Amino acid sequence: MQHRVVLPGYSKDPPHSRRSVRALRLLGQMGIAAICGAAAVLLPQQYYLTLVIPIIVLALLSLWMLPDIGRYPAAMLRTLFKTHLYSFLLWPSYVALSLPGLPWITPTRLILYTFSAVLVFSLSVSGDLRQYLQHRLRSSGWIWISFLTWEAIQVVTIPISDDKSSSLTAFINTQVYLLFPLIGALTVFRDKVEAARAINILMVSVVILCFIGLLEYKMQMPPWAEHIPHFLRIDPVLLSTILSSQARSGNGLYRVRATYAVSLLFAEVLAVMIPFFLMKIIFPSRPFVRTLSLISLPLIMFTIVRTQSRLGIVGGLVSTAVYLMFVAFKRLKSHPTSLVAASVFYAAPIGLVLFLGVIASSHTLSQSVLGGGSQAASDASRKEQRDLALTRVLHNPIGYGPGRSGEVLGYVGVNGLNTVDSYVITLLMDTGVIGLLSFGAIFVLTAFSCARAYIQLEVAENDLRAPIAAMLSSFLVIKLVLSETNNHTLMFIMVGLALSLNKYGELQSSLQHGKYIAKTT
Repeated sequence: MQHRVVLPGYSKDPPHSRRSVRALRLLGQMGIAAICGAAAVLLPQQYYLTLVIPIIVLALLSLWMLPDIGRYPAAMLRTLFKTHLYSFLLWPSYVALSLPGLPWITPTRLILYTFSAVLVFSLSVSGDLRQYLQHRLRSSGWIWISFLTWEAIQVVTIPISDDKSSSLTAFINTQVYLLFPLIGALTVFRDKVEAARAINILMVSVVILCFIGLLEYKMQMPPWAEHIPHFLRIDPVLLSTILSSQARSGNGLYRVRATYAVSLLFAEVLAVMIPFFLMKIIFPSRPFVRTLSLISLPLIMFTIVRTQSRLGIVGGLVSTAVYLMFVAFKRLKSHPTSLVAASVFYAAPIGLVLFLGVIASSHTLSQSVLGGGSQAASDASRKEQRDLALTRVLHNPIGYGPGRSGEVLGYVGVNGLNTVDSYVITLLMDTGVIGLLSFGAIFVLTAFSCARAYIQLEVAENDLRAPIAAMLSSFLVIKLVLSETNNHTLMFIMVGLALSLNKYGELQSSLQHGKYIAKTT
């Protein structure tokens, strides 16, 4: 008979008196499993996320206990992030696998979830990566503090929400769709080469979207509308609403939206991307790239007009004007005798007045930019929403909880649903005055740091800083009249890219002393 060897520090099998403890432990585990199973069956679908929280906590604890090996899958992170950039713009969000109790399952979300999981794993096993991100975020100054303030006010308002489950879900979505992309951009875009590749991906995707928009306008429907597989069809009523023309009641013109569910979101992404095409045209680049950019720019503007969206036209004008002002001011600073730079910079106010005069004298332009009879209903609804928002804010300036703006505001649109047209109102309802100020500060400070570094420094990353600043400026203007958040992921990616390029804290002291003169490639 073979005897088992007991190593020092260990004992033999536990005595029979301990079997009762093991039996009680087993019964306890079975009881917890039974309670979770009954809750999954009896509770409404909106509470399913609460049941997943213990699993998430245990998974995070397991990751925290992993040893620090120093290495992390950097190549996998880059591949996943770049793939997400493509799918984010090119995959229709409503072509998805819809399962009860779960969000729509799309390739975009699967890639982002996978990237987030790999990123969390990388942070748990690589101390070098943690130190790099910690240093970069600390050096971002008030930008990161503004983001943390916005996060904190969301957490504070969850307990006072009238629907805590919905607010908790909205907060978790913020982490997945905004925080992880921001951290991911800092992780992936460590130099100008990687950042430039990401911008190229976005530019190529925008051009493809424009061609899709032209084909859609010709067909008067999205090209894939009649070819969506059965298993990728969401609720038939909602899908029919998304695929309809969404024309204004005043003119009945078809509004293109490409891969987006709403034409306004399509116009937003086209408007904010214009400065990058201007950058390729103005600054030295390969003739082939410059030619494509020259062709793409009028294509983008024409597509914006086909969206029948005032915010697209205004946003495009803002992004173009801001970018040209930055370029002209920097050129004028280094070459005071430059007539072109002086003309662009000093004539901008005159040009703005002339442009407003042309708009006032042209019925077509006036209708497109300032609005008219077909936009009267939108203007009236926004005014009514502002009045309601003021009353709600005065009653509770702290906020009513993430994701509660529609129900709290109480404005019902023509479709019978709660509607909010301005993200300013959304922030005021959800996170109050502090949330609005901190969210705006993220983009204002990022744009300011990009503009400041672009104008005062001679570094290789400078050609990307000015269009990022113009892009974020246009985004803030658009948010005054658009509450949809689908493009926020892209904007937070650009914030992360800007922080990666700017090295804000490292450059700040150099700017003060005037000693930073770097000429790198």
